[in-house]
Order: sequence, then structure tokens, then C-alpha cells
Amino acid sequence: MYFVIVTAIFAITSMSLNLEAGVTGLPNFGKVAFLALGGFMAGTVAVTLGMLVTGKSGPPYLAQTTSAVQQLAKVDPVFDVSVFILGMLLSIVIGGLAGMLASYPAIRLREDYLGITLLAIGEVIRAIQNNVPAIAGGPFGLPYVPGPLDWMRGTYGTTAYYLAFMSLAILLASLCFIYFNRLLNSPYGRVLRSIRDNEVVAESLGKDINKTKIHVMVVGSAVAAMAGAFSVYFVQSVYNDSYRPAITFVIYLIVLLGGAGNFKGTIVGAVIYEIIDVGTNFISPAISSYHYIPANIIPHAKYLVIGILILLIVIYRPEGLLPEERIKTVGWDVLDKRSHS
Repeated sequence: MYFVIVTAIFAITSMSLNLEAGVTGLPNFGKVAFLALGGFMAGTVAVTLGMLVTGKSGPPYLAQTTSAVQQLAKVDPVFDVSVFILGMLLSIVIGGLAGMLASYPAIRLREDYLGITLLAIGEVIRAIQNNVPAIAGGPFGLPYVPGPLDWMRGTYGTTAYYLAFMSLAILLASLCFIYFNRLLNSPYGRVLRSIRDNEVVAESLGKDINKTKIHVMVVGSAVAAMAGAFSVYFVQSVYNDSYRPAITFVIYLIVLLGGAGNFKGTIVGAVIYEIIDVGTNFISPAISSYHYIPANIIPHAKYLVIGILILLIVIYRPEGLLPEERIKTVGWDVLDKRSHS
């Protein structure tokens, strides 16, 4: 169940990147920044509301504060669910607004400069949070964030809790997949592909390139922030170090592995990556039994493997495991029926 939940979170984030980079051609190398914004917002909202209800004051990372909020979450389902809904909504809003701000470089810079700029923006956001304790505890983080199903642990047990959370993750990932897939196969999706393939031709046909890029950045960033908030409610903690730039390249690996421009491939890529990630957790104890091999080499080697995989995919399988499919439209369906008849 843990495997399914984490895979769903990666799939949601990767689908948002696939919309930007795979479908529209906007290289967002600061993707982790929008995950972080959603996570910081969700954690701050949840703990702040918990402190208001319990009457606690002071820094949100103190043990007395977190323990009081934890006890409240275990006995008050209304508080739990309300915090979850509010945190998710505010994360989507803050992610969309940040995407709108990040879209201004997107409409003025070439792909390579845009990627560097967005990567720098992500590090700036981390630096700001790390120096402002009011935002998700600053450098101390938030050791406990109440989730939407905390009350289920004591009442129904841990298995029921994970089963319910897994169902919620699958529902959220399914809704995102349906939305992105329908968007891709709509007239608007054809506009996005035309911008990626040839902006000059798209503009000559009367398409507003800048406005479309802004829309894509807003939608992609809002969905990524939502995924960041959902992951915080699952792990129930927020720390600055969880949002390093390497996460962006993990998401890129998933998109490239599954197939850019294909949201089915994104889900396949997320499953394969999580198999690799979970597999390393099983391999580490076995490796540690050999005294001449450092026990901590596997977690570090994992990122080396990710880099090698990205290179191999780009060189030998640039279309990914599931290549981009033809857009499904009424016109193509009519032509297919006529050709078969």
C-alpha cells in the first residue's frame, strides 16, 4: 500500500511536468519548487490551525506543540478532514500563482535559459523557507503534520488507515489522468503540441503563444503543488532538505522513461522508478553484510543510476517505453471508419 501511494504521488507530479515539458515544450527544471510550495503551505496551515484549536503558542516545531496537535488529530475527524481540504485548496492556489509568476520567464527565454532560471527559482524558494521559521518551521521543519485520516489509526487500525489513504491516492491520480488525457485530446491539446513543434507556425495560425504558455505553467504548477501537499499529509512532516533539485531529475526520468507527451507512459514510468527506489531499500541491508562495501553506498549510487538511465533513454529510446500517441479527435475517428469501410 505504501508503494501504491508513493507511486501515485510521483505519477501526479510527473503528469504535471509532462504537460509542460512533454506536450508544450517548456523545460521546467524547477519542478521541485512547486512541490515544496504545496508542502510548505499544507504543513503551515495544518499546524497553525491545530495550534489555534488547542490554544498552544510559540514555534510550531516544539515538542509540546506537535504532541498537542497530534492528540487532537487522533480524536477529531472533523478537524482532520477540514485541515486536509483547506490545505489542498490553498496549495493549489499558491502553486497556480507561483506558476503564473514563473511563466513570465517562460514567454521571454529560450528553452535552455528557461530551464536554468526555473532551477534557480526553486533554490531561492528553499533558501527563503530555510530562513523564515514562520513558513513550515524554517530550518527546523515540522516534525508532525496532521493528516486527513489520523483518526482512523486508533479506531480502525493501521491497515485500515493505509488502505483508505491508498484509495484516496488512487482516486486523486485517476482524476488527474482523466483531466490531462482529455485536455491532450482536445483542440487545446493540439495547440499545445503545435507550440512545442513550431511556435512560428502556431502563431501564424492565430494562436496566442504567450497566453497559452501562461495557462500551462499555472495548471502544471497547481497540480504539482497539490501533489506536494498530499505527500506531506502522507509522510506527516515537512523538512527543507526533502526538496532538493535531485527530485526534479527523478520526475524527468519518469517522464522520459514512460514517454514524453503520453500520460499512460507517465504512470508506467512512475511504477518502474518506484520499483527501483523500493528495491534499493531491500538491497541496502544485504550489501551492508559485506564489510568491504559501505552500507550507505546504495542511496547515493541510486542517483548515479538515474543519471545513466536518463542518458541511455535520450540516446537509445528518446520516445520512451510508450511513444506519443496520435490525438483522438472526431475527425480522425471519421477517417478511420471510412478507411475501414
